[in-house]
Parts: sequence; structure tokens; C-alpha cells
Amino acid sequence: MQGLFSGMAQRLSSMLANTAGEGLTVKELTEDFLISDEMERVLSRTGGIEPAPIEHTNHYPIDEALPDSRWVTRGRSHLRPGSVVDNWLNFYPSSGPAMCCSTLLVISLSGRNASGSGHLKFEDALERIILHAQGVCEGPTKNIGFLTDSWGAKDYQKWAVNLERIKARGVNFEAYLLGEMGRCSALEV
Repeated sequence: MQGLFSGMAQRLSSMLANTAGEGLTVKELTEDFLISDEMERVLSRTGGIEPAPIEHTNHYPIDEALPDSRWVTRGRSHLRPGSVVDNWLNFYPSSGPAMCCSTLLVISLSGRNASGSGHLKFEDALERIILHAQGVCEGPTKNIGFLTDSWGAKDYQKWAVNLERIKARGVNFEAYLLGEMGRCSALEV
């Protein structure tokens, strides 16, 4: 594994191995996993600038009211800034308004790897990628990381053409299958 998101996949796989079968909550993903040196490395590579802290992941990056200029699509609101935000990322599973960032990270955990509610099933995660990268944030999205602990061939086939169209626009798309005992594998998608 040598991709942009490979270190993140390895780190998440190791975190899952250390849960002793209890899994991770969505809150742990956003607080423990995303705020890390590895995430800063990814964001600094994609934007070429020093990354800001990711405390407000998928939200407006400063403690001010959201700007009035919202673009609402399919019930999800995303802010359309004047320029792409490179030192922040869009993350699913999460909710709330967001700016379109150049990096999208989607995590799908299931079974004993997922603790609590709010996790995305494999099919739902793929749908979020499509709605985001071919919809509300089509232009700004340049890098997509998809980390999952399960693979649904039927669900993948449903979205395969859309994923190919996204990649044909020059978007870097990386997928990783999280395995047992801290292992993970890059997927050719």
C-alpha cells in the first residue's frame, strides 16, 4: 500500500484490532481517528499547505456563524466557498452543513467493528460518495478515501459506472478493506 490514504487505513485497522471486538463509535472516529498526525500528513499533501486542526471536521472551520450562501442539494447543505478548502476535509459518517473540500473520507464499519449508531453500511457509504463527488461537491473533490470492513459485490456493481466517471475526471479514488488483526488491503476499484 503506497497511496495517499494507506497510512490512515492501516491506523484504523490497528485501532479496530485494539477494541477487543467492541468496535468504534462514530464519535471515536471523529475525535480519536481523524485528529491525528496521519490526517495532517494527508491534508498537507493534498493542499500543499500547512493543515489547520480538524476539530470542526465537516463544518465551517471557524467559530462563527455560517455564511448565508448555502447550496442545498438532496436535503444536504454544503457551503460553496470562493475557493476550494484544501486543509479541511469532508467526512462521512457525519452530519451538518459543510464546505466543499478537496478531500473526502468515507468510513463504513459494520458488525463487531461498529459500536453505537450512525455508522454507514457499505451501500450507503458508496451512495454518499456518489452524491458528494458527482453532486453537491463535484468540482472541488480531488481525493476520495473509502475505508470499509466489508465488501458487497452487488452494491458495488450498482455504483461502478458512477465511480468510473468520477475517476475519469481525474479524481484520486482509493479504497481499502480493513481486515482482522490490524491488517488492511488496497482495493483496485
